[in-house]
Amino acid sequence: MFFIKHHGKRVDLAEHEVYTYCPQCGKVHTVDLIEMAQELPDFDLFSTAVYCRECSKKNADCR
Repeated sequence: MFFIKHHGKRVDLAEHEVYTYCPQCGKVHTVDLIEMAQELPDFDLFSTAVYCRECSKKNADCR
């Protein structure tokens, strides 16, 4: 189990309650850390950026 401390209290990191900002549009969206760690062999929690669904689709359409 992983958790953070906020104002001295433990806050558990639940599978579907982790959020990030899209690096392209700034939208807040959920991420699945377990899935990311399993799919990305060099997964790094601090340098990994996750695009929101809309920006991912736009970027895929541009290729």
